[in-house]
Amino acid sequence: MPTFTFLCNPSRLETSTTKVKSNEIGQEVINEALQIHGAIGYMKDSPIKYLYRWVRGWKIAGGTGEV
Repeated sequence: MPTFTFLCNPSRLETSTTKVKSNEIGQEVINEALQIHGAIGYMKDSPIKYLYRWVRGWKIAGGTGEV
């Protein structure tokens, strides 16, 4: 009977790589949205501002991107 432990327990390298890549993509998307919307995208109640701060916070809290 084959074991599929790799499906249940991804390696630390895979987990770290996925975390870094998803954060980079999120940052690129939010930066592009801010460029498109300009200053309006960073106004007080803008959802883009909320997402920018959220993604930026995860980038800082997530630690180093050097894998």
